[in-house]
Amino acid sequence: MSHVSTLKLHQLRLGELPGDEAARCQAHLDGCALCQARLGHQAEVRRDFEAMPIPLAIARPRWQRMALGVVPLLAAALVLFALSPGTPPRKAPVDETPVTETPVLVGPIAEPGPVATPAAPVAVEVVAPLAPKKSTTRTKGASMPRLEAWVEAGQSERPVYPGESLGAGARVQLRYDALGKNFVTLAGRDSNGVVEVYATIAATARGLQSAPFALTLDDSKGEQAFFALLSDTRLDPESVKMALTKNPVRMDGAIVTSLVLRKD
Repeated sequence: MSHVSTLKLHQLRLGELPGDEAARCQAHLDGCALCQARLGHQAEVRRDFEAMPIPLAIARPRWQRMALGVVPLLAAALVLFALSPGTPPRKAPVDETPVTETPVLVGPIAEPGPVATPAAPVAVEVVAPLAPKKSTTRTKGASMPRLEAWVEAGQSERPVYPGESLGAGARVQLRYDALGKNFVTLAGRDSNGVVEVYATIAATARGLQSAPFALTLDDSKGEQAFFALLSDTRLDPESVKMALTKNPVRMDGAIVTSLVLRKD
């Protein structure tokens, strides 16, 4: 077995180990000089401790013994004095000497003097605000996105940039937000005033949605306007065409939002 711990050596010496465990420890001690030496050292330390004389009490002078009893009483008296209500402070003597008031002479109002030249203003450096982060979407004509135009660019799509001109053959997809309405009617009007109603779509989700079709721009130049009419009921296409021939575009029972693209 491994060496006997210090605790077990103490217990073995004091007879506190059970019989079988005491026998195992004793068998180890019989063959281990190191543990025998440790046990002997414990016995020597104990004998030296028991042989030490008992220290006598320190004899204090009488005045020290009296002081030890008086100090707590003084401390208690100071606490009581601090907690007791104090005497009201004496009022400062009042000077009762009569005060002679100096009369104030009232005369005509003086003419205003020359106006002092103001000091030169302090130069203030105007710091431009931080530029906002560019958004991947672009809002058209409203504080929240209702209608956007995206153009195919290679294998992906991107929003049409502000002021950007598109050429003939560009494929454009409209994205709309129904704003809680049941139907969205998408339509367009070219620079010649020709109006087309593309589709009326049942709104099935909230947020910005993509139209289920793309539009290919023709070779006519000028402005191309797109419209989204949001309504609770399905709109009549002929009524939509009639409304889009006028400016501004208004239609009862519908929210109208639009955007304009430039074709070159």
